[in-house]
Amino acid sequence: MKEHKCEEAVLETELSNLGAIRLYTNLGFIKDKLLLRYYMNGGDAWRLKLWLAYEDDPKDKPWLV
Repeated sequence: MKEHKCEEAVLETELSNLGAIRLYTNLGFIKDKLLLRYYMNGGDAWRLKLWLAYEDDPKDKPWLV
């Protein structure tokens, strides 16, 4: 991801999976959107995002400056 200068990582996890939510938020992910009935079993999910920063190009990401 760093080689390709990805700006964010996105994942989804079941709303009831508190262990996964805790892990991802401890790694810096933020809850971005609640996805109702996301899974085939009818379960809801959180979409989580991790914004990635690169020291070599801060001018390209004004929100990081």
